[in-house]
Amino acid sequence: METAMQSLRLNIGDASEARVYYLPHYLAARAGYFSREDIAVAFVESQTGGHTAMGGQIGPVVDGFADACVGGPMVTMKLLEDGVDGIVSFCGLVRANPWVVAAAAPVAGGFSGLAGKTVIDSGNVITATLCLREALRVAGLESAVAIEAGSGCLDDDIARAEGDPSIVIHHSLHALGPDRAAGRLTIVDPMAKITPAVPWSAYIARSDRLAAEPDLFRRFRDGIAAALRDIATLPAERIADLVGDDYPGYEIGALTDVIDAYRSWGCFSPTPQIARADMIAFADIMQRAGWLGTKPSPDTLLAAEIAA
Repeated sequence: METAMQSLRLNIGDASEARVYYLPHYLAARAGYFSREDIAVAFVESQTGGHTAMGGQIGPVVDGFADACVGGPMVTMKLLEDGVDGIVSFCGLVRANPWVVAAAAPVAGGFSGLAGKTVIDSGNVITATLCLREALRVAGLESAVAIEAGSGCLDDDIARAEGDPSIVIHHSLHALGPDRAAGRLTIVDPMAKITPAVPWSAYIARSDRLAAEPDLFRRFRDGIAAALRDIATLPAERIADLVGDDYPGYEIGALTDVIDAYRSWGCFSPTPQIARADMIAFADIMQRAGWLGTKPSPDTLLAAEIAA
């Protein structure tokens, strides 16, 4: 008997901000891995909650608009502390900090050579900023490096760095990839090398939805697993060719370079499983950085069937 096609609504938030490190679900769709699992995944775009823990992609999952979303487990930690429970990560996506420190010219010593410099935090994303501050503290550079909020215009921030060797930029490689490809920036250090392995982004759902339709989410997870295997083994050029239409305006050469860099830094999860130790490490960082008052148990953040 032919298996009926099931449907899943995946909230991707603002599609114009689709990050290169979010490519597994685009690759799974383009390569036919969702179809092979007999599921139809609809990418929906919704953001609610403004600049709060309920903002971005996760809010529509909490209120039932979407079955799942791509988002940050650090947000589910904050939601849990605020009394919103049952929002769990059920499938791995990004296993390392995808942000970078970049400059117009090489910085001797990489991250440890930032003493005396000013970091323009161009992304202005609070959890990334907190991880940067924590990394500086661990490296003994907390008082030796100034951090300024970005201007809101990345091009202006880069222009400042081009005119002043004491200025460096902090943002995701996704955002900086085109300027890196154009020769305006060089990577000082990837934060993936500085921050311990953490589940930076994951596929997230309500635990009651997972319990109600476990087969649907298992099929989604298996489709992502196939995409993650491709990301680990296929040439970056081939991956960029497959997902290029999902990154309009992103030159294919720059897209290839970013995929290759993220892969070489170990940013993509090797499998859908999320290690409990990684979630604990992330919660530790978020607590030390002041994002959390109390550290949650990983068992409250992970779907039981994928905890490792």
